[in-house]
Amino acid sequence: MINEVELLEELPYYRTLQKPPHHHSQHHGPTLSSAPHYPTAPRGLRLDPSYDETAIAIIAPDIRVPQNNPLSISTLEYCEQYSPLGCLDILLSIVGYVGDLGSDLVVCYVLLAEKRVLWAALTATFVLLSVIVVNVLSIYWYIRNQRNSASIYTSVSKTTWVIRALFHVFCIGLLYRYIHMLCKCLCKERLEDREHRSVMEARKRKNAILQMTIKDDKQTATLCLLHSFLESAPQLILQLYTLAQRTDEDKQVIIFIQGACAASSLFQLALSITSYNSTLHRTMMGKKKPNSIGKLLQFLWHFCTIGSRACTLALFTKEYHFWLFPFCIGHWGIMTIWVMHQQTRFCRKNGELHQCKEYMCNMVIGVAYVIYYLNVKAEPTRYKYSAYYAIVFAENCTLMTLWFLRNDPGVWYHIPALVAVFSSFASGIVFMLFYYGFCHRTLKQTNEKRAAHCC
Repeated sequence: MINEVELLEELPYYRTLQKPPHHHSQHHGPTLSSAPHYPTAPRGLRLDPSYDETAIAIIAPDIRVPQNNPLSISTLEYCEQYSPLGCLDILLSIVGYVGDLGSDLVVCYVLLAEKRVLWAALTATFVLLSVIVVNVLSIYWYIRNQRNSASIYTSVSKTTWVIRALFHVFCIGLLYRYIHMLCKCLCKERLEDREHRSVMEARKRKNAILQMTIKDDKQTATLCLLHSFLESAPQLILQLYTLAQRTDEDKQVIIFIQGACAASSLFQLALSITSYNSTLHRTMMGKKKPNSIGKLLQFLWHFCTIGSRACTLALFTKEYHFWLFPFCIGHWGIMTIWVMHQQTRFCRKNGELHQCKEYMCNMVIGVAYVIYYLNVKAEPTRYKYSAYYAIVFAENCTLMTLWFLRNDPGVWYHIPALVAVFSSFASGIVFMLFYYGFCHRTLKQTNEKRAAHCC
């Protein structure tokens, strides 16, 4: 449990600073001092005599924040996400989530009507698995946040808990989180204070709400990413596989519905990864806020590379069936070893690392590496992405060559599928290069630091 003071001290721009040493020596002339300057209290603000000079850092923290301090810029500008553009991002996430979940349910009904029981059962299994895991984890995080929060400003009423419970019982807890974020986006004045008597209490209230908002946004982005890997990714491969099994005798409406389901799954997968990365950069200290062009390039990068990878796996499965499992297991094993080699520290408690849980977490991340690379450590990713996409490109070439040699040349997609897979992968790499060349946050920060050193 943490108290109000500890909560304030978690943000860098609320930390109290030490007093400068008082020198009693006499100076005979004007001298330059390198000691930091501590301004006095602003006009109109009366301080209790018991307050020392460091109390100003809590009551009016903006006074002492250096303008070039990246740690304070990230948190101070965090509330800017609650803007019309931020509302648009949330609405887009809601549309993607509802469209993905709804299209999967429609396809499940269509497959049952066609009496394709196996395909319908697999579709329903992926849906149920994802909604159960995501909603259980979501309500667990809500309960844990409430227990660990010592602030009265972040307490939740019983009515809110009833609404949360109803959403999670109906397995749409992620939709509730999006709606809650949209309400905060439309009512951003909640972060302002007009009721409390003192400036310090207003700051404490705003700080507590901001800390809880950052935590909720991180958890929502993580749950959305988990939903995508549990439902959207397997649904994408499954629907592409079933589409490849279709013939001219099948109804065009059913083919269109399955194609729309595959497109919505790919859209949701690329969008969730983009939102997750943007949320991490927005909430991490010292990172620049992502812009719209950067988000678009990142979305197109993931959309193209994941689409190419999913088409490769689906087409290979059509011809070689269960041989996909040995390939995925081998790729998963190599990627898991790679993640373990990076010495991650996810499962820590009281400073101690639980090695068994850490290995389990690395194995789960290795499964995601079958279609996408997740950066598990805050360090440069240039060589990691180069190595990963080199491996994926070699695997795609091998699988598509085996498919091309065995597939019937008479089908209409024999050549177009081959062209689409490699052109999509190449387009994704180009979008990635544009993103890291012009829109990556670290690049701009590095240039600013170099300029400062040169001066």
